Amino acid sequence: MAHNTDEQYHLFRQSHRELNQDLWRLIERRESRLCWRWLGDHDEEGYARYKFEHDGEVYSLQVHRYLYYALYDKLPPVVEHSCDNPWCCNMNHLVIAPAPAITC
Repeated sequence: MAHNTDEQYHLFRQSHRELNQDLWRLIERRESRLCWRWLGDHDEEGYARYKFEHDGEVYSLQVHRYLYYALYDKLPPVVEHSCDNPWCCNMNHLVIAPAPAITC
């Protein structure tokens, strides 16, 4: 399985509009202030995962990172959940993590 890369998220967004619709069917949307539950697969840490195939290769996306990318058209190194629920797919709960401090 391929690693998470910016190109992978871009590939999914540009080439797989029908898969994008499938992804949205796996999100239990509620009020904007509440967490939106992911109904699909999760990784060992509880994060929502979505797998898709392209040219015979299987890719796996972290759903919250893809949603941030789809919304803001950029993919920072770390996207966190302000609600601390790794399965949450509410885009209002996604924030860029602060850069780690550099020690000399």
